[in-house]
Amino acid sequence: MGDAYDLPWVPYFGHEHMQHGFVVVGVEGSTLRVVDPYDNVTRWGRAVPVTVRVGLHEVERALTAGSWATLEEVGRRRDVSVADIVARNCKVMSSDATADNVRRFLTSYDELTRESLQNLTLQTWLLTRDRELHSRWLFDVANVYPPADDLARVLADQVVPQWKKAQELSYIALRRAEGGKSVPNVQEELRIVLRNEIHLAKNSAVSRV
Repeated sequence: MGDAYDLPWVPYFGHEHMQHGFVVVGVEGSTLRVVDPYDNVTRWGRAVPVTVRVGLHEVERALTAGSWATLEEVGRRRDVSVADIVARNCKVMSSDATADNVRRFLTSYDELTRESLQNLTLQTWLLTRDRELHSRWLFDVANVYPPADDLARVLADQVVPQWKKAQELSYIALRRAEGGKSVPNVQEELRIVLRNEIHLAKNSAVSRV
């Protein structure tokens, strides 16, 4: 995790300070082999998933105040029930606790300031990525749990596009706020997508396993 302002492969390089995560998959002398799955449209161009080689001196400044961790496999892998995991995810999404969290999330953006829109732009990007990755995982596990395929298709065809729309609208609102202009009704778009995915979780066949 380092400062994107000093990471030469991302569009934020030399433009904006923000924490940015990436994975070092190899070290060859003073050269790092980096994998960065970040995929987003920024005002300085599009960031796409890449594998790059960079000199340690090129990222030294980015890592000065950064953080890092080493991942190691520990112990034996355990067998899991995909059906139980998918059902539990749906039940959590349709729970009263999640409904309370959704209300707090929406309330925190009642006032759309430049600062709150900066945060909202990041949150909607993270939520969009989360839903995209979850739908891909469901497609992957459908070979051992076929009912997951239907849920994966609804997520990919309906929920993910709605989150992408909310993400794009948040970014447009931020740019307009930075220019001193009126902002679009982002809150309503958030209410729609959150309501729809909770409805999907409640009514999905896999939630009744």
